[in-house]
Amino acid sequence: MYVIQHALGLESDDETPSADILAEIARFADLELRPLGRSADAEGCRFEGGAVTLPKGFKEAFREFAGDGWLGLSLPKEYGGLGLTNVLQAAVSEIINGAFIPLGMLAVTARAAAKTLLKHADPNLSADIVPRLCRGEWTSTIAMTEPAAGSDPNLMNTRASCISGRRYGLTGSKIFISFADHDLAERIVHLVLAKVTERDDAISLFLLSTRPGAADPASGIEVIGIEQKLGLHGSPTCAVALRNAEGILVGEVGEGLKCIFTMVNCMRLEVASEGVGVCHAATELARQYARDRIQGRGKGGQAVAIIEHPDVRRMISEMACLTEGVRALTLQAAAYMDVAERQSAPSHSAALLAFLLPICKFAASEFAVYTANLGIQVHGGSGYTRAYGAEQCLRDARILPIYEGTSGIQAIDLVMRKVRRSATGYHALVDELDRQLQRQPWCDECSRVQQQLSAGVAAFRSATDSILAHDDEGALAAATDYTMLASIVSIGWMWLRMASVVEADAPASNRKRVLANVYADRYLTACEHLAQRISFGARSTPDATLLM
Repeated sequence: MYVIQHALGLESDDETPSADILAEIARFADLELRPLGRSADAEGCRFEGGAVTLPKGFKEAFREFAGDGWLGLSLPKEYGGLGLTNVLQAAVSEIINGAFIPLGMLAVTARAAAKTLLKHADPNLSADIVPRLCRGEWTSTIAMTEPAAGSDPNLMNTRASCISGRRYGLTGSKIFISFADHDLAERIVHLVLAKVTERDDAISLFLLSTRPGAADPASGIEVIGIEQKLGLHGSPTCAVALRNAEGILVGEVGEGLKCIFTMVNCMRLEVASEGVGVCHAATELARQYARDRIQGRGKGGQAVAIIEHPDVRRMISEMACLTEGVRALTLQAAAYMDVAERQSAPSHSAALLAFLLPICKFAASEFAVYTANLGIQVHGGSGYTRAYGAEQCLRDARILPIYEGTSGIQAIDLVMRKVRRSATGYHALVDELDRQLQRQPWCDECSRVQQQLSAGVAAFRSATDSILAHDDEGALAAATDYTMLASIVSIGWMWLRMASVVEADAPASNRKRVLANVYADRYLTACEHLAQRISFGARSTPDATLLM
């Protein structure tokens, strides 16, 4: 953590030492959450009699977590939070998610709902609800997706009709709603997108609430089932019916997407933390197994642990350099969020944050799946069984490139909005990259990373020129490759910074320099190839009629 703080220029708060906070949440994660993560995965959630039952131990863990103040870590003190930084929140979230993602999901939805209400809702409504969310008395959901409307909200069918003033009745259905029912809290608040019938179907945001279980039919909100999923068995993914359910308008009519993006941006960073948590968990499981598993012969003919074999070392070093690189990038985005939240006008930090959020979500999600898959490979046949936990990492990771905006959606956002519509964030990032590259490296190992990153930045510039030169079809066809290139270069920036500030002779510092070069050799060298593919645009994307 010291190297990352130093590399990113993050200052510690003497009144709330981050090391003490991280040590405490790590203790809780190791003693309470990690065992719960395994048992909850095996037990799963049940839906009976119109109510959801969570796995054994979830309620007790949530009560301890909420009672210790973790839910409001980065929320304002005047609303019951602790008022700490988003950087510290991201680091805490990684630890939680590495042990038990469902608890992290429940926590971030409450935190994101609180931030949305504080920014867009009537102050009296915020003053009533946000402290309850901080204390864990209430929890929250985000309800956007419908059976016929996923990433395109214009296709939604849920309608809201004005009852009086800011009170509306909502009718429709929502799916893929995490924790729409449970027995953890007194009440659940739902932030729901719907079209206002009286205003030409203007998409708007509403706050609804219900008591958990099947005992609140008067609310007009009914959970009608839960999904059977590949992973995240400890979290219920619910389908919800709204039958003239009464809600309160948040913001103004027609501002639903603007309001919900406050929540979405918070959750994008959280999904990045989930990805880092999975990367770390998978890497540690693989490292431990490789140290203990004796198989094959070493140079002297003696039986050795598999970590001695070059191909296993390659896999574990890749897992480690991706984990630590994505962690640093996520913390950097959180640092920009801290600065941007303190500024009222558009700023350099806000531009960088807007550009990096889709990159962080994309990179952490995609690399979590890749790292978890490598983890199974390190375990060999044992990784394909449930005995070691490696396969759970992969099952849990697979949702990350899908929910809170698929990897493709992140790529479209980056290319179409953050580059073709306005390239402010792109230029801000390139300026930061150039400043880093102009600094004199203090060791030969750093020089190697710097050279590879310099070539990567040149490829990134070339690829951006291609994106701007393509028509929309070509830009969209190249969007995922472009976002991967942006991810690799951004993480390379983090590795050069970390490698440049480490102490000369410390063992941990030598490890950082070694991993920086692993990343440079195995990932930054791919940038030119990606730039070439991006230059093709839609050339290698067949017409839909050929694929039907």
